[in-house]
Amino acid sequence: MSRPVWGGEEFVVFLPDTWLDQAFWLAEEIRADLATIRLTSEEGIPFGITASFGLTQCQTADQYPDDLLRRADSALYQAKHQGRNRVISIPTAAAQKT
Repeated sequence: MSRPVWGGEEFVVFLPDTWLDQAFWLAEEIRADLATIRLTSEEGIPFGITASFGLTQCQTADQYPDDLLRRADSALYQAKHQGRNRVISIPTAAAQKT
């Protein structure tokens, strides 16, 4: 089984006892807050901060942590491909509230 690989600007956060929609709104709040930050480079050039998030939820069918991480990584790449600075979740039947 191949392992997902993360770049230096990527990190993973696990949120136990959290529904996918709750994680989505938390990530969206963080993304929006980051977007309000304005910085200036050493050369005096102003710039902002953006962030893309890929979310999923653990399923009973997940046999390995890599299954969960691969779905989250796929959602992250969808967010980047759709223009960045957004939150994308991959809902599944097992991830929905019953």
